[in-house]
Amino acid sequence: MDREIRSVGRLSQALTILANPTRAAILRCLEAGPAGFTELLDHCMLDMHTQSGLLDHHLQHLLSQGLIIKSERTYSLTKRGLAAATFLAKAVQMADSIPLEEEMEDEHMEHMGQGKTKVKVESSQEPILKAWLISG
Repeated sequence: MDREIRSVGRLSQALTILANPTRAAILRCLEAGPAGFTELLDHCMLDMHTQSGLLDHHLQHLLSQGLIIKSERTYSLTKRGLAAATFLAKAVQMADSIPLEEEMEDEHMEHMGQGKTKVKVESSQEPILKAWLISG
């Protein structure tokens, strides 16, 4: 039981890291091989002038988690990063049957008499999600 609790904790931590669409797009890009900062900006569909800081933030997070490494001019996946990218790709394949936007019955909302709710991807995440899906 103790082992299972630790495993669930590790899975929860991994999912938290991978749930961010920018970090997911970075890992997806690096699956194809090392990439420079500008290439990652392009792949993630981020603006060089206004969103470089955002990319840098997520790269630093992935570096601190040991998922990527940085050489002089490029970033690449570590073995742990490759495992995370593979896991994420499989999870995305499994989720393909779930539409990005659909009406879903929320038992609590229905119980409260409010009917259906809509699930929608935030507009700020759409370009990154499209980059992820196109590259897959």
